[in-house]
Amino acid sequence: MDVEKLTTTAVITPLSDTTGDSGRRRNAHRSRLAVVLLLPFLWLAAGSIATAQIPPEEYAGRRAELRSRLGDGLYIFKADVAPGGRQEPNFNYLTGIEEPGAVLLMLHIGDTAREVLFLRGGSPTDRIWEAGGLDEEGARSRTGMEVRSVKDYDTVIREMIREAPTALISISSPTGDEAVGSIVEQMERFSGRGAAQGAYEGIRLVNAGRAMRDMRAIKSAAEIELLQVASDITRLAHIEAMRVAEPGMNEFEVQAAIEYTFRRYGAGRPGFSSIVGSGPNSTILHYSVDDRFMQAGEVMVMDIGAEYCGYTSDVTRTIPVSGHFTREQRDIYEIVLAAHLAAAKLAEKEGTPYADLSRAARRVLAEGLTRLGLIESPEATMPGGRGSQVSLFYMHGLGHGIGLVVHDSMPQNIVPGSCFTIEPGIYVRPDALERIGEGPEAEALRAKIAPALRKYQNIGVRIEDSYAFTENGLVRLSAGAPRTVEEIEAMMAEESDLNRNRLEDLVNAYRRYRPPQP
Repeated sequence: MDVEKLTTTAVITPLSDTTGDSGRRRNAHRSRLAVVLLLPFLWLAAGSIATAQIPPEEYAGRRAELRSRLGDGLYIFKADVAPGGRQEPNFNYLTGIEEPGAVLLMLHIGDTAREVLFLRGGSPTDRIWEAGGLDEEGARSRTGMEVRSVKDYDTVIREMIREAPTALISISSPTGDEAVGSIVEQMERFSGRGAAQGAYEGIRLVNAGRAMRDMRAIKSAAEIELLQVASDITRLAHIEAMRVAEPGMNEFEVQAAIEYTFRRYGAGRPGFSSIVGSGPNSTILHYSVDDRFMQAGEVMVMDIGAEYCGYTSDVTRTIPVSGHFTREQRDIYEIVLAAHLAAAKLAEKEGTPYADLSRAARRVLAEGLTRLGLIESPEATMPGGRGSQVSLFYMHGLGHGIGLVVHDSMPQNIVPGSCFTIEPGIYVRPDALERIGEGPEAEALRAKIAPALRKYQNIGVRIEDSYAFTENGLVRLSAGAPRTVEEIEAMMAEESDLNRNRLEDLVNAYRRYRPPQP
């Protein structure tokens, strides 16, 4: 069943009733809306959860592919679990193991390869304080590899170095001279040769990061399924946020609704700091303070992504705090949506360079900014030829790859296995005039666009979806998250159960303890 077809043919119509203190339309046709928004999730329930686990054979194939790319040598990959439980992505990609303190050694010589996974384990006392980790037997069953305790690491690496005294050393990411020096020091000690005896001769130190990035750029079917689940959860979080948001609320209340939805449906954590920015904060690209009280008549940008089994989606929506877009907000919004759709249309054709998508979106943005009077023409440059005037209001790239990190690698052209975002935006910041420069030409440009800037200032709009290109074509993984003006306004007319027991006095107490944002 085609997810995109299901969601784009479902129509969410505006509601007619007006009830409640906020004066927003609520409750009517709620069951009909629920059915429409459930459609993508029915596809999910039909099969993707059952098959999404990446099989041991796929991990083994990745390790074999890496060895074929880099050749004979000793490969060393160390786990690095960040605070919050996120595993080092290359280690995760090769093993699927989330245990802290784990190490993977691979010795590749000719047609033979030995793979050993070392686990930290834990004593009975350790298990009192922390959840029990994966034991050796469980890891052996899951990975098919030889599994040892980390206590055996020195013994095993000594054996491997003696077998390959001129080993290639591969480390998983740019970790600096200290890590490389430590490995070489081990080779000196275990091979029985000191530096003066030529221990460095024949040793090539190679960072495997580039090969790993190339491999991770193409996602397997199992990886795409995990990204689909992550995107479905992110979609549901956006829907909940739209139902929750009202004038006078704090951004952190919307953030809480988003991240509650993440955990409720099994996401391990946000894949990155949730961006919930209202009013002037909607124009800050990576705003993540999320503690301003939003006001009627503003927009709010929500750039969020659930991490599910290590894979992170990335979806952005911009909503009107009052529940309805003003004319000025809608002017900006429709330009950004048109730019997004222009790029997505090009992504439907296999082999299209991603750079073509970027150029198409930028062209639509430039034409729209010209119509609004925010720039002089689509081709207009800054005074002194310092780049395009479009950059006053669109300061970032069109998108990025997604996967084990939110900004994962991706191929330059759209091919099966490409997973990426499309996220054009327009950000009308009051300080745009300050970035024009000095001199008569700059002053003339400032005077020309100042009226339009005053009209649209503090409106930031970004519209982002996650996509996968498969053997069957382009799939919008985040389909079903309301995206048109009509869909967003209809969804914001719905009531959230999370607002029923909101303690307004307790929320407002925050004003007494933290200086309020403007």
